[in-house]
Order: sequence, then C-alpha cells, then structure tokens
Amino acid sequence: MTTKMPEFQISPHLSLGLVTLNVAQLDIVADFYQKVIGLKILQQTPTAVTLGTQETPLLQLLKINAPLAQPTKAGLFHLAFLVPREEDLAAALAHYRSFDIFYQGSSNHGYSEALYLQDPEGNGLEIYWDQPVEKWDIRGDGEIVGVTLPLNEGALLEKFPTMPAWSGLPTHTKIGHLHLRVQNLAATEDFYVGVLGLSLKSNYGQRAKFFAAGSYHHHLGANTWQGDNLPQQHATDLGLISFTLQLPQLVDLHELCQHWQQLGVTYQEVTETQVVITDPNGLALKIIVL
Repeated sequence: MTTKMPEFQISPHLSLGLVTLNVAQLDIVADFYQKVIGLKILQQTPTAVTLGTQETPLLQLLKINAPLAQPTKAGLFHLAFLVPREEDLAAALAHYRSFDIFYQGSSNHGYSEALYLQDPEGNGLEIYWDQPVEKWDIRGDGEIVGVTLPLNEGALLEKFPTMPAWSGLPTHTKIGHLHLRVQNLAATEDFYVGVLGLSLKSNYGQRAKFFAAGSYHHHLGANTWQGDNLPQQHATDLGLISFTLQLPQLVDLHELCQHWQQLGVTYQEVTETQVVITDPNGLALKIIVL
C-alpha cells in the first residue's frame, strides 16, 4: 500500500494558481512563453512579466540582475499546463514540433497524455490533457497508478486532421500540477501530507512521490532523481520561487490555519484571504481564497 490519507485534509476543491519564476533574461523568456508555449502577456514592466490566458494569470517572471552561477538546487522539475481537450493537445503538439530546440518529446501516463519542453533558462515544462477518469488506474486503497509509455504522436495528429491555425493555449488552460526537485522525500511528504493536508497518491520507484487534494492523480510531484540533500532554494536564485494554492471558501483557509496553529507551524498571514508558508525546500506557498 503506497497511499496515505492524512487526518486533516485540505479542501478537495483546491486548485493551483499563479507560479513565479526568477529569470535572468526576462525579454527572451517572456517571448518564449508567448510565442512558443502560447500564453498571452497580461502585465509587463521592465522587471516583471505576467502571462496567462485571456484574463487569467498563470505565470509570473521576475528579473534577477547579475545572477550568480549556482549548483542544482531543490526547486522546479517541471511546471505543467493542463489543456481542457484532446484536440487542444494535438494543436499544441503540431505547433511545438516546429521548435525542436525546446521540444523534448511526449509520454502517455495512463491518466494523461503529455508533451515536454524546456524554456531558454532550463525550466522544465509539461503541457498535458487528462484522460477521462474512467480510464485512470485507481486501486482499491485510493492509489492512482501512472505509467510512462511513448505517446503515439502520429495517431494523435491524425485524430484531428482539420485543426485551426495555432492561436495559443486555449482560454480554459490552467496550472494542472507542479513537479518539484526536493532535498528529502520524507521531509517533503511530512510537510505536504501532515502539514498541508494533501493525500499521498503514489510512490514511484522509491525516488518520487505524488500528492493531491481530493480525487485528482496529483497536484504536486516530488523527486530526488538528481540527488539527495540538494541545496535549498533562496529568493534570489533563478527558477521556481513560489506558487499559489487556491481554496474556494474562506472557511477552508480558516480550518487550515487552525490546523497549523495546533501543530505549532510558522506561517505568515498576509491578508484575511491570503497566507504564506515555506516548504522544506525553501519554496513559498501562497494560499489564497478565490
């Protein structure tokens, strides 16, 4: 049995919101997310760019001046954008395959089909579509088993022969999950299960774990594939600095804070509807009420 259901569970209606990356080359990276990935620039200053779909912000890029060379640290393994329909994934595939410098391939994970890219500063990206829940491999104890098989890209493209011209990711694209490179799997599990109230959905090869609220396959992944005890991420490092968890009701946030108070956990109350807590890898989690 690889699943774990905590006594305190965060709202099953949790979703992921704005993700913030520090970058060295703001203009180049912002151009990539606009022209290659298919997001729209919603706000822009000389030191920050916010991108998303229509009016929904998904990604914030912050410029870091004269960043130092750094070793591999705990942080982002990949950021995953979830598209609503299979035809959206096919359209993205047709577009991304013309950017072979960034496009890295694809996989069938059983519960999803995924495309993989890397941005100009090495941040991993996934664009994926969820299979209908009826096709997921859900075990009796609640474990949701994923696989990593080749995606038949030709068959996917042939399924939608009359796709319209590429106009970017569709309006209802959202952040589906984040996969983290972590210092220590046990400490990460203790935090995301015991402190945050996510469920452990699956262990993968003793070097990765997948966590989710409710019945989703995973909102967060964590791995130590690049080594144990990596240096912790700091606010001036390049890469992932913070991400947002969205709760539907104020009572959900109050219950979470009461849970933390009982545990004696340190967190920051920013406003009545937003708190910030830092995970064991140095990443800031902004938890807000929609």
